[in-house]
Amino acid sequence: MFTYVFIGILAFISIVYFIKLFRESRFNFLLKNKQKELRTYEPSPVLRRATWIKALVPAMTIAVVIALNPQINPSTNIDLNEIKSEDDILNIYKEFQENQENLMKNGFFGFPGGVPDMMVVEEAAADDGAERADEYSETNIQVEGVDEIDNVKTDGTYIYSISNGNVVVTLAYPADQLSVHKVFEFESNGVCEDETCVYSYPQGMYVDDDRLVVIASQYTYTNYAYYKDAEEETTIDRDSIEFYEDTTKTVVYVYDKTDFELEGTYYMTGYMVGTRKINEDLYIITNTYINYAALEEYEEYDVRPVYSIDGEETRVEFDSISYIDNTDPYGMTNIFGIDLEQKEIDPQSMIGSSSYNLYVSTNNIYLTDYAFVTFGILETSDSETEDDTFRTTITRFELDGHEIKLAATGTVKGSPLNQFAMDEYKSNLRMTTTTGWGEDVVNRLYVLDENLDVVSLVGEGDEKIGKPNERLQSTRFMGDIAYMVTFEQTDPFYVYDLSDPENPTKLGELEITGFSTYIQQIDKNHVLGIGFEADEDGRRTGMKISVYEIDYETLDEDGLISVAEKHKEVISNTEMSWNWSSVTYNHKDLMFSSSKGVLGFPLSQSASDGNYWYYQSGFLVYDFDVEEGLEMIGYATHGEDTEYDYIYKGVFLDDNLYTISNNKIAVQSFDDVETIIDIINLK
Repeated sequence: MFTYVFIGILAFISIVYFIKLFRESRFNFLLKNKQKELRTYEPSPVLRRATWIKALVPAMTIAVVIALNPQINPSTNIDLNEIKSEDDILNIYKEFQENQENLMKNGFFGFPGGVPDMMVVEEAAADDGAERADEYSETNIQVEGVDEIDNVKTDGTYIYSISNGNVVVTLAYPADQLSVHKVFEFESNGVCEDETCVYSYPQGMYVDDDRLVVIASQYTYTNYAYYKDAEEETTIDRDSIEFYEDTTKTVVYVYDKTDFELEGTYYMTGYMVGTRKINEDLYIITNTYINYAALEEYEEYDVRPVYSIDGEETRVEFDSISYIDNTDPYGMTNIFGIDLEQKEIDPQSMIGSSSYNLYVSTNNIYLTDYAFVTFGILETSDSETEDDTFRTTITRFELDGHEIKLAATGTVKGSPLNQFAMDEYKSNLRMTTTTGWGEDVVNRLYVLDENLDVVSLVGEGDEKIGKPNERLQSTRFMGDIAYMVTFEQTDPFYVYDLSDPENPTKLGELEITGFSTYIQQIDKNHVLGIGFEADEDGRRTGMKISVYEIDYETLDEDGLISVAEKHKEVISNTEMSWNWSSVTYNHKDLMFSSSKGVLGFPLSQSASDGNYWYYQSGFLVYDFDVEEGLEMIGYATHGEDTEYDYIYKGVFLDDNLYTISNNKIAVQSFDDVETIIDIINLK
């Protein structure tokens, strides 16, 4: 009895802190991960707040409660609620608060701000007769026909990159004309006018035959100097409705590539959590705060998100807003479908979703989130087993051009690792998830139909995925085949046949050292894996590149196909050195062409002579052949005295390699990647 009284007292105290910090810390965490993925290092003032110390108390409480009372009985039903007015939204919040024992409501003080004009600086005259390489890199994407945002793009003539908070267009082909062509400057240091200051950071780009599309995050804050220096007003009126408005926007700038003139500007409230582009249609997913204190107190406060086309603002209609029961209502996820040709936007919004994971096919957008009850624990299952206490909600939106329609919702046990844990094939969604740690780990493989009802499930009962304690490290679906990697001390590589969605079948498996965090199919019988090597105790000893060979014709005595690690390349760490690469968690940093026979990725190295540590950044390039394996061509750098010049991407145009850092672009020949042909500054 004392245990539960203690839990209740501790829970009550910590929830006061938890609710106060929940929205800011949760959204900032997602934003930091997104910026890490895109390598946009400029921190916003929001991210500078030291919330982690305050969040420690509720985090410890959650751990205590879960440890002492792990068996929570969730229900399986996921209900979708239509929104007809702001009263409906407020009632959702109040009901949720009642379920949380009517603890304190959280307010957010913000400031309004418009979209500032972006400066365009011409560094070189336009070249209407620009040449184009016959072969050039493209962004390494998940789904054919669905483009992904990146911090470096090339169209065979220009390289588009992010440098020191600006977007730089570099003439890259031919190589002997390497030069900065244009610079699009963003206000990353802030521009203050009267009451507000505005900061803008480019997040990435899309490039097609006709357009350059730049997506930026914009933050608006109070200009305290204005109030301090004002003769008549020396304090900030925090009771003003203006201070409750959302201060974060996602801005889209569209340029005509013939002259790089601005042809359209769009903005949407909220910070971007994901984006994709399919032909002429651009999809932006944002998260916005819902300030229930302002919603209840001020009639002027409008909770609906705003979007704008060339300065003309529109509010999302209530009939385009929905809510999923049992999900946290503090935030709202918004999907904006933009027709770049016709300049139209179709919005859909969903209360109770932070959309921490995103998968997009050519037909649908899938968003995932947690369903929260007390302390963020899921409550959506009838099972009393501990590994069922955490679940993921899935929402499917149908795509018809830029038009978006909410089509289905569902739920699965566990959490998907990343976007590659999901895949759509023949109207089914295939998905892998993981629940628990240590001996309680359960890995699952789901097949769901278009209504997101479960068609089949592997991983429970007698057929486990992975050995005890092993969590999923990577997944890749290719047609009827699913590849999965789990890890604790060794790397089981699994191959499953999903040709019969109702009866997934394990075809084969392989146990080796280390594990792959990223998997990509090369051809029917070969798969590329990138990750880490590990010793017999499971300690990481360096990076590893593997080529797995799958022989579907040869069966062993158990009827399983032959799976082998045909080639392996290890970049070892030592006691006095280490290696690190963003490609282990960001697939877009991989430069790979099977037809051209090259594979490369950024690699940072650090070594010590016993007295000092030395750092070097470069781009590692291999000659690749599926039969012969990997042979290192070289390690391309930007020369000496470049300790702080981080090379974050490499692309190829014909037979030349271009390495891009925040400050420079260099060109090297594949015949000798360690010799710089030319190098230019981007500052």
